[in-house]
Amino acid sequence: MADPFKDRLQRLAQERGMTLSQVRLDAYDPTVRGTNPESLKRAISRERPLHIEQIEALAKAVGVPPDEFPEYQLAVARRLLDEQQVGLDAAIAALQAFRLNSETAARERVPTAAKAKAQQSSASPATERDTTHAPRRHRKRGA
Repeated sequence: MADPFKDRLQRLAQERGMTLSQVRLDAYDPTVRGTNPESLKRAISRERPLHIEQIEALAKAVGVPPDEFPEYQLAVARRLLDEQQVGLDAAIAALQAFRLNSETAARERVPTAAKAKAQQSSASPATERDTTHAPRRHRKRGA
């Protein structure tokens, strides 16, 4: 099964003329735990969990913002919603902001979905009906 993070990282590395080994070496920062090349290799291959700091280091090595990786966005969201890390009040505030953003996004998608459905039904000849003629009535024979 393909791994979207590894595939994306590999593509970004190749676009820059780098191998994953070179990316791991460039991402190494002795002041950031988990960024030594061997730890990064295990994280990239999913032998170990991939942490925010590792994604940040790898993204920097290939010259992209870390939020280009959905895994980073999910990890940040998890951290913001973790009441033990940020406190209950901050976690609740983050949850409310998330709900507000989700509701806004849902409202923006609804008209688009309705429009697509209308276009789909008008383009489908099998569902179109000719309404210009009145329905035929059958007369009884011999009446």
